[in-house]
Amino acid sequence: MIQIVGFNLKKINAEKVTEIKTKDKLEIKSNFSFSDVKEEDIDISKDKHILGFSFTFDVNYEPKIASIRFEGLVLLMMDEKEAKDILKEWKKKKVREDIRILLYNQILLRCSVKALQIEEEFSIPFHIPMPRFTPESQKQPGQNYAG
Repeated sequence: MIQIVGFNLKKINAEKVTEIKTKDKLEIKSNFSFSDVKEEDIDISKDKHILGFSFTFDVNYEPKIASIRFEGLVLLMMDEKEAKDILKEWKKKKVREDIRILLYNQILLRCSVKALQIEEEFSIPFHIPMPRFTPESQKQPGQNYAG
């Protein structure tokens, strides 16, 4: 069984280059990438191994209005065979799909919350749509979902 045992942000970089103009067609893009996977020397359990997945998570506003970058490390605990298989795959710069999805969901959750705080502070649009309530009179037929 693979389990997340740690999440650490190492660097946050946010920059607002220019003010948003109403005529600008704003495009917000997010991107994940792994820069390294290696065994960590952490003694949590005798028969388990810890792998550290170094990542970057970027949010870019186009045209070049703002950018936010997170760099961090997610720690996964697993048995020895699984760790060896993952490290072998990483030599080809590949991460197994089930591991990748587990990591992406954790990174997305943790970094998105921080990004929302930064976006509010910098007065830039949120990179993900926020839920909104709509008056009954403005709802489209069949539209019952509020969030």
